Amino acid sequence: MTKQSRNIIILIAACVLVGGLILVMKNIGSTSVNTEVEPMGEVIGDGSAYLHSDESFTFKLPSDFTFSDLGIVDDEKDISQVLFSGSPKERNFQISISPIEDSVVITIDQIKNDLPDMVIENPEEIAIAGARGVAFETGEKGNPLRTREIWFTYGSNLYQISTVKEFDEEMAEILLSWKWNQ
Repeated sequence: MTKQSRNIIILIAACVLVGGLILVMKNIGSTSVNTEVEPMGEVIGDGSAYLHSDESFTFKLPSDFTFSDLGIVDDEKDISQVLFSGSPKERNFQISISPIEDSVVITIDQIKNDLPDMVIENPEEIAIAGARGVAFETGEKGNPLRTREIWFTYGSNLYQISTVKEFDEEMAEILLSWKWNQ
């Protein structure tokens, strides 16, 4: 993958991520759920297991959560998105998945280089079920809405998870249960 194509993919994925977060914030409290894709698996403790529609990964999802699998939100780049909502409205997150040509580890330096206008605060390296990446806070200057971003690659996909900072602890618990099925 050339540096230019990687930059374009990351830029488009970031735009889709921000758009999805805006959609989540607008639809907080909405009860509409795409019933074509249902959480799969058995009830585990006080939560259920979510199985992605392509069956590539699963994780424990609190039982009060609903989700909407938006499918492909960018046909040209094949970016898909799933929105998850709990109660109260601050308990929500989204996952955007986009294909990449080379499985590379995402770094803060790479993001800063590819997206120089992005505000990045409190960056840290992370691992999700063996997949390495980064987590950081971001938001527009002057806007009090801060998001927690968790970006990592696995196989031939870039995974970008967005949530509000206040959901950090519960998001960490969900991510600890993440398993790859391939």
